[in-house]
Amino acid sequence: MNRINLYQDELKFLGVGLGSDDVRRLVTNWLNSLASPGMNKLCTFALLTFINFCRGRNMIDEDWLDVVKDKKWVKTHQGYNAPKGSILLPSEIEAETCLKITNLPIVDQAFYGSGLGSFLSELRLLGVAYGLEEVQKSIAENMTLTSNLSSLTGSCGLLILKCIRCLGSGAAGLIIKIKCKPWIKTTLGFKTPSETVLPDPRWGALFTALQVPAIEESYYGNAIRHFTDELNAIGVVVDSTGATKMIGARLIPYCLLLA
Repeated sequence: MNRINLYQDELKFLGVGLGSDDVRRLVTNWLNSLASPGMNKLCTFALLTFINFCRGRNMIDEDWLDVVKDKKWVKTHQGYNAPKGSILLPSEIEAETCLKITNLPIVDQAFYGSGLGSFLSELRLLGVAYGLEEVQKSIAENMTLTSNLSSLTGSCGLLILKCIRCLGSGAAGLIIKIKCKPWIKTTLGFKTPSETVLPDPRWGALFTALQVPAIEESYYGNAIRHFTDELNAIGVVVDSTGATKMIGARLIPYCLLLA
């Protein structure tokens, strides 16, 4: 028999925690003190593991959870941020793409490693958004197209088009923001949407001869053709009628010279 158990009243009087409730209180107080800017990876995983443990036993202290949600202990590419409002993306490629066109607080996965994926339920409980689908509205609202166009990638363009598709009728503000900026990679460099045409094999030779800026498919990949409606919405020429008009406009100077 463990003789220390004979002195539980005395231990309680001295402030020693006894039982699961006291242990939980001690751990929550300890983790609460750690949840601050500069919190390291090991402590982060300890906190998430504890939340997982409590959830499995229906022992979550909601008041404590609310405090942890608002503390800035999550390492993001914009510094330490509160879980609520932070964004975790499934891959580093998606994170890099998003960071090129927004200043959103994307979780720094290189700092934490792959282990975060095991705590998606806990992270969501804390308010972390997961995946592009959950944050496309935020991406649209915070989008800033850099003047250094060479830093953009094909994935950036596709992400913009995905946001337009996701927002549907609510994409008007985003379309206005990007419609007059030269961010679409074409065979003649970066152009505004209205200067650009979606490539068509029937017009390929004429596009080249007349210097018509056609979207560079090698830059975006075949996926660009899945966004015909979105390209049309921002002003890109996507059909034969529009292509004919662009070709005609470029033929006019030659016709005048021959007249």
